[in-house]
Amino acid sequence: MDLGIFFDGLCEPINPGGTACYGYAIYGIGPVGKAVTGCGVFKAGAGMTNNVAEWIALGKALALVRAEKLRPDTVTIYGDSQLVINQLIGDFECNNERLREYRDRCLEHLTELGCVWKAHWIPRDQNVEADHLARAAYVGRIGRLLPERVKS
Repeated sequence: MDLGIFFDGLCEPINPGGTACYGYAIYGIGPVGKAVTGCGVFKAGAGMTNNVAEWIALGKALALVRAEKLRPDTVTIYGDSQLVINQLIGDFECNNERLREYRDRCLEHLTELGCVWKAHWIPRDQNVEADHLARAAYVGRIGRLLPERVKS
């Protein structure tokens, strides 16, 4: 079994210090072409950032795969956070203690799965489902829509 995990996080209405929300979509568990998805609010306030939310999103997805006792042959991770992807694969140092804890937890999940894994950065417009899920979690928290992100 091959799994594809798409993840995204946000911290709104301010970063840092806003509400950290996450979303993920896991392909390869359910029916062909369908994803198992999840989203939620992690925490709000001091210490919350986009980067924390991104790591939480990936960690929640990997925790679900482990909780379901799945034994994939491969896991391919896709995210639009260059920082998280590059810290995960070891191309960037992880100097922030909190982020390092989240990274290490994700690596522990991957080790416990006992599979081959790889991670790829993708542009935001290729990560629409996970982005929408994270935004939906925030909307559920505050009860109003976020403005659409402007492409840079």
